[in-house]
Amino acid sequence: MSPATATGTCPIVLRRPTAAPEMNAVLTHDIKDLGSIVCHEAGVVEPITLSILKFLGNEGAEASAWIEEAVQRKSLPLLARIDIALRRIADRGGTLEAQWAKETLEKAIQPAFSYFPPLH
Repeated sequence: MSPATATGTCPIVLRRPTAAPEMNAVLTHDIKDLGSIVCHEAGVVEPITLSILKFLGNEGAEASAWIEEAVQRKSLPLLARIDIALRRIADRGGTLEAQWAKETLEKAIQPAFSYFPPLH
C-alpha cells in the first residue's frame, strides 16, 4: 500500500484551518460510521487530493492497478478523493489523459460508490 493510499483513507477532511473562519468552510458529506468527505463540488481542497491528482495526472493509465487496489479497499474517503482528482483530469478536454480519467470514473470509481449510502 502506498503512503497516498493510507493517508487517502483518513475519515476526516485533511485541511489546515486558516485564521479567517469563512475560508475554513468546505462543502462536505458526513456519513455515519464512515466519516466526513469533501463534496466533489468543492474541488481539490485537501493536500492529499492534490497529491493524488498529481500522481494520476503523471501516471494516467499506468495507475490502473493503483486505482483497482483503491476500489478493492472499499474506503469511501479514498474513493471520494480519487473521484475529485479524476474529475479534474477529465475536465482537461480531448486529451488521452482526460479520456482515461472519464472512463475510469465511469467504469471503476462511480460503481464503487454503490457500496455506500447516496451522497446527493
